[in-house]
Amino acid sequence: MDNNVIVSIVGNQVVESGKEDLLEMITEGSFYRDHDSLVLQYEESELSGMDGTTTKIVMDENSMSLQREGTFNAYLVFEKFKTYQGQYSTPYGDVSLELLATDFGMNVDESMLNGKIDVEYEMDIMGNRSCNQLIVSFRSKNNNNNT
Repeated sequence: MDNNVIVSIVGNQVVESGKEDLLEMITEGSFYRDHDSLVLQYEESELSGMDGTTTKIVMDENSMSLQREGTFNAYLVFEKFKTYQGQYSTPYGDVSLELLATDFGMNVDESMLNGKIDVEYEMDIMGNRSCNQLIVSFRSKNNNNNT
């Protein structure tokens, strides 16, 4: 698969104690159509703490799924005001989680190979709750304009 886009990932997590964690990462990735869905795929790095993991974001009109395979494995679904229960597999063991997307927005221009996904969600992992925001934007490697 061709690395045809530059991907920017910004993740912010606030836990119940008020502690905030911010992660920003820029990498190369692939953007393509797979049947009725649009797919953005990229490799995680040491910076994200998930080196050796491929992340695939599959988008449709009202939702997205985030699939991770490799060192970390997960399948998460984000659909506004719907609760999803899933499993996250790490080198340290498996954890069950529950997430609720409280806001979901997506603006993608398939022909220009650019777009932005913005999802806010609450997550509960074994009784530990957090509020999160994930912003993923991408643009064609051949286009110097920002998304």
